[in-house]
Amino acid sequence: MYIIGAGLSGLSGAINALKKKMNVEIYESAKFSGGRCRSFFDKKVNIEIDNGNHLVFSANENFMDFCKTIGTTNTLKEIPADFNFYDFKSNQKWNLDLSSNYLNLLLNKQKLIPRTKITDYFSLFKFFFVNDNVKVKELVGESKIFKTFWEPLTVGVMNTSPDKASAKVLSNVLKKTIFKGANYCKIFQPKSNWNKTLIEPSIRKIQSNGGQIFHGNLLKKNYNF
Repeated sequence: MYIIGAGLSGLSGAINALKKKMNVEIYESAKFSGGRCRSFFDKKVNIEIDNGNHLVFSANENFMDFCKTIGTTNTLKEIPADFNFYDFKSNQKWNLDLSSNYLNLLLNKQKLIPRTKITDYFSLFKFFFVNDNVKVKELVGESKIFKTFWEPLTVGVMNTSPDKASAKVLSNVLKKTIFKGANYCKIFQPKSNWNKTLIEPSIRKIQSNGGQIFHGNLLKKNYNF
């Protein structure tokens, strides 16, 4: 099997192919594996930094299965689903505590986004039933929490702007996380960095099972198979 790209998708695809006793060759244009999910040492601040913003919820069973396969579950730490936001334009901070139960929100015992009221959060219910072709902005673009919640959530989850992102896909994420409660919204982070939790162990797993990774190989032509 030939795999184009040694990002996390390519690496996980290779490991699953090797489980099925396939021969695997990965071709990557960069000089390193991992794609956006990689770590690098920044000499200016003298620390190792994770490239990109990767947020893993406890609802993601595939992620945990993958970590078990490469033997790195012990490199993870669990963080409560407590998110801090900051708006540069208004210089305001707020907190979204998903580890709290919904009753606290409905009874107004939990802090809301500044200048919002409880009815503004009813836009959440629009995601229970969504048509396939609807975009996130079409669905909740008029909501008062669009700029402060829906837009950053959409970009964070889907890496896509709300005017292009599928509301159906975001609905599926919400149904598996926020709508199911706090136990499905806990955050998994590496104790050290994503290189040591995901990338380096994946490479070792692939190579130890006979797979090969070729870096510096740019796909230059389309082929019809």
